[in-house]
Amino acid sequence: MKTILITGATEGVGKATAHALAGQGHRLILHGRNAGKLKATLAELKAATGNPNLTTLVADLSSLNAVRQLADTIRRDYNQIDVLINNAGAMFSQRTVSSDGFEMMIAVNYFATVVLTENLLPLLKATPGSRIVILSSVGYKQAKPNFDDFFAERNYAMQRDYFNSKLYCLYYALDLAERLRNSGVTVNAVHPGGVRTQLARDFKGPMKWLFSAMMPLFFVSPEQGAETSVYVATAPELNTVTGRYFTKRSEETLKPIGTNAAYRQKLWALTEQYIGQFLVGAQEI
Repeated sequence: MKTILITGATEGVGKATAHALAGQGHRLILHGRNAGKLKATLAELKAATGNPNLTTLVADLSSLNAVRQLADTIRRDYNQIDVLINNAGAMFSQRTVSSDGFEMMIAVNYFATVVLTENLLPLLKATPGSRIVILSSVGYKQAKPNFDDFFAERNYAMQRDYFNSKLYCLYYALDLAERLRNSGVTVNAVHPGGVRTQLARDFKGPMKWLFSAMMPLFFVSPEQGAETSVYVATAPELNTVTGRYFTKRSEETLKPIGTNAAYRQKLWALTEQYIGQFLVGAQEI
């Protein structure tokens, strides 16, 4: 039985991932930003799987103080984390700014992943054979990073900037895998597929109608989308596999933009510049 933390576990791929892993008998820490939805998810999973080893934690990942406090709580209350699944994500049709002043998709999809993971590394390193799973997207291939307009203040485009945030998650997974190469911790990125989720929940007007119409035709179910996350989190044959990108339960070779060394270096420099204060001391805690 593994102890597994899943962010964004109240709906979509995260909830389906939690359902599958709870059914396997693992001890789960379910994260959500809405206490009511989290309580309902917990009751649903317990009833469906009979697994009593499920707990919940509430945190708004758009606030990096809240993310660090979430990590503090986990380190205080748990003596091991076998798997961290960074699943939570968001998409916004109009440019939105977090409480920290960052464009929201970068804040939730990328910065929160970095802050949570870095602050949990001491616990992960102390757990033999631990794994970090970071959800990215096949959309990384269509990303167009502009590090001179990192937060899209001059030119916001929902799809491009969402794909940018997922490219950044991919870069972080690759860089972290290299950094942890001899630590016993593996790090891999996952594309769940185009999934019928509430990712575009804030859309309005024609765009909301268009996405609602497209979902049943072109997108897979959350359960299908969760299969790769579950596989990368638990498959014995991946015990030592790290720094890879998976989709449809298989490793896929990355396109050149997915491994661009200059982009990765620039991204990490900006990451340390903007959120370094939330990473200070994370390794030593």
